[in-house]
Amino acid sequence: MATLLVRGIDEALVQRLRERAAAHGRSAEAEHREILAQALSARTAISSGPIHRPGPSMYFHDPQCR
Repeated sequence: MATLLVRGIDEALVQRLRERAAAHGRSAEAEHREILAQALSARTAISSGPIHRPGPSMYFHDPQCR
């Protein structure tokens, strides 16, 4: 497994992460992994569909402008 180091985190945020971990009965490290896994799996589900790019039919067509 890889190791991830995040620097420059506000102390208040770190405290909230510790409190959240305690509320879920996990270590802070386990809570961090869970937060990342949930955030990225949700993002993947949203972005896994086809990418829509503007095609010719999406623009105003004026035969004289070709």
